[in-house]
Amino acid sequence: MPRQSEDNHTNEWLPISMAPNMKPLWTYSAKYSKGGRHAYQDLTGRWRGINANGTDGELPSDPTHFQYLPAPPDAEDRKT
Repeated sequence: MPRQSEDNHTNEWLPISMAPNMKPLWTYSAKYSKGGRHAYQDLTGRWRGINANGTDGELPSDPTHFQYLPAPPDAEDRKT
């Protein structure tokens, strides 16, 4: 069964045209060296993510698909 995110979304790949602005997502592009990347779309429509040096920057190419991130662990799970 697909895991649900905090907004009750499943973790299936969705077309990038459905992605919300300013929400952290897992994104995909065949042009990414590792396939997937944590990113968000800013208010101007540009895709941004964390670079290897830890700074925020524009992605080298726009993603084609995305998944919502899973919900964070509940308080009980965070104790371990």
